[in-house]
Amino acid sequence: MENITNKAKPSDRGLLARRAPATRRELRQEALSDVFIQQREILEQLGLCSRLLSSLPELNVLGDGQRADTQATISLWHETLVLVAARNASLIRSILVDIPDEPDPMKRALAFWPIVGACIDDLDTSPSDNTKRFLLHVAWHEGDKLQTRIQYGGGPARSFFQFEAYRAKEALQYARQAGYIDKLAAVSGNTKKQLKDAEDDLPDYDPKDSSCSYFPDGNLIRTLLEQNDGFGTYLVRIAFKKVPASIGQTNADHAAYWYSYWKVSGGDPEALKKTFAKEADEVDKLIALLF
Repeated sequence: MENITNKAKPSDRGLLARRAPATRRELRQEALSDVFIQQREILEQLGLCSRLLSSLPELNVLGDGQRADTQATISLWHETLVLVAARNASLIRSILVDIPDEPDPMKRALAFWPIVGACIDDLDTSPSDNTKRFLLHVAWHEGDKLQTRIQYGGGPARSFFQFEAYRAKEALQYARQAGYIDKLAAVSGNTKKQLKDAEDDLPDYDPKDSSCSYFPDGNLIRTLLEQNDGFGTYLVRIAFKKVPASIGQTNADHAAYWYSYWKVSGGDPEALKKTFAKEADEVDKLIALLF
């Protein structure tokens, strides 16, 4: 009698092929997609929490006790969402290779977006997608589309935002002055004293001495900027908080803001702003699935 155990009809073979176990790569991509979807929902809820907290004082229908209880509940939920967003950012980093090593620009942008989102949701009273997009645009431009944390050609700048030493010192000083140092220490994984000791070793700005741009060898801040994208993002957000002007809504506005308050000088301003805006348009298309 003919053995038919391994003989399947063409249609059956097609069904078996469709039911074949997913490869490890496919499972990783599916998991990554699920995390991005969840992260988008978390960021939406964080925005809702922030709007509710800001509008509570105007809700006259609530008594003082009810308002306080409601505020405490929303604040607790907000803090929980921030922690989950940070966990998701860590999970995304564990699924992907190190961001600069990822050849796909879309994956680099999508991997960095949760880091920006978690930072803004933690530091800003009223988090906005506009501020998150602006920081992404700065990192995309300064970090050569998130391909380097170390300035090319042996330059001194570090992180995707290309901090120079004196500017990092100024941001750290402002973090202590404005009350952000606890959060900066938390994201760095170091104590406030360790950050302060490393800050004290950084040079002050001196327009006559270009060496003020360089980090000392072995400096903790330099290491963090080279290795910890969360730290670099928190530090740059704190640096921009010193600027009283608000961030405009369009990519041309972002380019102008970047040049005025980060680039500051050098090169052809109009040409540089045009390049920045073009690159911002490009990365916006890469992260469009998040909106």
